[in-house]
Amino acid sequence: MDFETGMENLTSICDGACDCSPAPALLADFKRAIHALGGKWKLEILFALMNGAVRFG
Repeated sequence: MDFETGMENLTSICDGACDCSPAPALLADFKRAIHALGGKWKLEILFALMNGAVRFG
C-alpha cells in the first residue's frame, strides 16, 4: 500500500549557487527557542496573551 505525502514532486529552490547549510550558531539559537517554548501550556498561554493582557472582571 503506497501513501502519497505530497512531497514527492518538490524541487529545491537552491540551484547549487548558494550555501544552503545553516550556521551552527543559528541552529543553537533555534534549538534554545524551541526548548523554551516546549511544555504543556506555554504555547496556549502565549497565544491567549498575543492580543494583550487578559484580566478577570
